Amino acid sequence: MKTCPKCGSEYPDTTTLCPADGVALEQTTDTLIGTTLAGKYRIEEKLSEGGMGAVYRGTHVLMDKTVAVKVLRPSLAADEKIVARFSREARAASRISHPHALSVTDFGEAENGVVFLVMEYLSGQTLKEVIREGGPMALSRVVEIVKQVGAALDAAHEQGVVHRDLKSDNIMLVNTTAGDYAKVLDFGIAKIKEREGEYDPGLTAPDLVIGTPQYMSPEQCSQAPDIDARADIYSLGVILYEMLVGHVPFNGPSPTSIMLKHLQEPAPSVLEERDDLPPAVSMIVTRAMAKLPENRYQTAGELVEDLMIAAEAPSPNAAADAGATGSGSFASVAVEDDMDEETLVRPHAAVAQHPLPMQIPLPPVSRFNPWKIVIPSLAALVIVFGVIYVFTTGTESNSNTPTEPALVADPNSQPVQPSGSPTGRDEAGIPAGGTATTPSVNSNTNANANSSPTPDESVVENININDNRQPGGNANENANNNRPAPAIPSPSRDMN
Repeated sequence: MKTCPKCGSEYPDTTTLCPADGVALEQTTDTLIGTTLAGKYRIEEKLSEGGMGAVYRGTHVLMDKTVAVKVLRPSLAADEKIVARFSREARAASRISHPHALSVTDFGEAENGVVFLVMEYLSGQTLKEVIREGGPMALSRVVEIVKQVGAALDAAHEQGVVHRDLKSDNIMLVNTTAGDYAKVLDFGIAKIKEREGEYDPGLTAPDLVIGTPQYMSPEQCSQAPDIDARADIYSLGVILYEMLVGHVPFNGPSPTSIMLKHLQEPAPSVLEERDDLPPAVSMIVTRAMAKLPENRYQTAGELVEDLMIAAEAPSPNAAADAGATGSGSFASVAVEDDMDEETLVRPHAAVAQHPLPMQIPLPPVSRFNPWKIVIPSLAALVIVFGVIYVFTTGTESNSNTPTEPALVADPNSQPVQPSGSPTGRDEAGIPAGGTATTPSVNSNTNANANSSPTPDESVVENININDNRQPGGNANENANNNRPAPAIPSPSRDMN
């Protein structure tokens, strides 16, 4: 029976549209339940449903063994090219033999056109269910799960098989008494890495966009033609972030908005919500989620090895780690309810309606050591300041040198007598024209004046004049003039 989602009326399976509302009718009952596919597998219960199809619990009627049967969605099963791709990838997945990879045991097409894949049946919970119930996990538990998942991925990649839809819903934690035992599911929609020079139209012609937006790598979001094993490394980095924090790093209202974040926004740090983790763990997540494949871990084994080393580092907040419950989860941390995570299977034309920008590359992991610059710079500064200090102290010491003592006057010295007024005698004989002639004349004049009182109160004055002239002759003239000084009148004795 089919039901109208608008009015709720029921109609037979042959009716497609509601006559009253014109809305497409929905199937209320699963027609596969109770049927037997290929005469071997009886379908008993629907377990889950995704973008590629639905998974049922079935029974192998000949062996009486419980199996899981994945049925390809009818809209995809109608495309011969998609069926050819699915068939080849199922055969490749069946070659993966690893304890932590789900075994694929059969593949075929039933008489009614149903394309199916048979896998081993597992009893347990998906990693997504465990995270939703318990929240962020303890680091030791995360390391153990990632170690098992990484080993399964390496085994698949060695066979040239890329998962392309790795997510927490595709990791099953099997119930065991020895702890977590992880199994990677859904290798049936994996991509096979073709050998160089080979081309298979049935495989490569319908280049589909396959994956879950919350876990898709940037190259998957940008529709890159060459998807290799490093796309699974990116998805594993998203799962690692989800286990540590409790939710995926990128979410949004639509698949396109989520894919844009994978292309444009850097991966957030787990330390923003888990400060009890060693910083090296955040660096591992960031490298695993690098935008460019060459900047990521090249194998899952490399990521696991670094994570195991980082987990041994001391935790900066041991108290928070001690608050973990016995199951290894942090129940006190609220878990964000993610939107429905469904595998997308769309041709490129459908995605092209929302063109995505080119990848924004992140800088490669830097090996830069700042001490190689800081130490020489500090040494240079010390030298410069030392030179300045030497010159500064030298200048100050010179300025403090004691000067010569000031001149001190001699107490026995006599004051300087002023010279007499100029007479011009030294310039005598210089012609007016300004040309000096040097006559050969020596003129010596000696004047002696002796003035002393004599007993008779007279003064004798002697004057000697010598005149020597050359050339022509010598003339000596001496003149003695002795004349008495005038008498000094004596005061009158007669005083009235």
